Amino acid sequence: MTSRIRPAAAALSGFLLVLAASARAEVLEGRVTDGRRGLPGVRVYPDRQPRISPAGDPPLAITDAEGRFRLDLDPQDTVLAVEKDGWRRDLVPATEWREDIPLKPESRHRTESVFIVRLDFTDEPSQLPDGALRELVFSRRPGVASAANYLYEVSKGALSLVEGRFLSLRSADHPAPRTDDHKQAMAAWVLERLQGENLGACDRLDNRTGALKPDGKPDHLWIITPGAPQSLTADESHLKAVSLLLPLPWNRARRWPLLFLTEEVPLGNIVHEAFHAMGEHRVDDLYLDCDDPLTTGIWDLMDAGQYRGWDR
Repeated sequence: MTSRIRPAAAALSGFLLVLAASARAEVLEGRVTDGRRGLPGVRVYPDRQPRISPAGDPPLAITDAEGRFRLDLDPQDTVLAVEKDGWRRDLVPATEWREDIPLKPESRHRTESVFIVRLDFTDEPSQLPDGALRELVFSRRPGVASAANYLYEVSKGALSLVEGRFLSLRSADHPAPRTDDHKQAMAAWVLERLQGENLGACDRLDNRTGALKPDGKPDHLWIITPGAPQSLTADESHLKAVSLLLPLPWNRARRWPLLFLTEEVPLGNIVHEAFHAMGEHRVDDLYLDCDDPLTTGIWDLMDAGQYRGWDR
């Protein structure tokens, strides 16, 4: 008797699980247009809190030749992210899902390259794998907290950050202990080794003006060393993330903007310093005393907001 009941109970339990799952999920069918015709190749996915290491990817649909998509959503999904390079990224609330979703062209869309230099030391190698670093900086997977996803979102699809070069260097010239007082010397050491490098696709724009023309400088040069960031540890033996504008060792009249970071730096620090470097230090900090009524605090990336966001 018992052997007959158990299979029946298991089958019923499985049926109820399937029924519950189907009750929770919603299948959404929609259409993205340019205002007149269907727009193909648009990425559509639920706008969820990005994570550094998400447990899984959110559902993603790509619109077909007629701009149509089909997406399985959870009950907590109330906003769709809709994006395509060259078009203004949009967030669409559930109240608008039953109508066509129009996108507007984004004439300012640009692609900017990052020249990554991993600077190891003979007494301290990197610990973060290259793949994990690339994920943190360049991933465009929905749901992933990355510098590329952050900049694409806040620019409303106007800025695509991509990998230009990935170079590994190893120095014996800067033994431990390494402090903030040594950062400029370490950065200059890296610059010396970049003399004569063909920047190629790493140089797409004029760093000072933002014009889409090469200027003989990398769009973004990020030097990344081993270790923890002082911004989190408050340990002066660790290095702070910083944006620098340094003269070239072989031509002191020319300066290159660069970021100097440790491999464990929070994402908020990365994009905060990246904003400084844009326009060659024309983006200022907004730090004010906590009691100052004009402080932006946690609401701005250039203030305490760099510590409140995607670093989870």
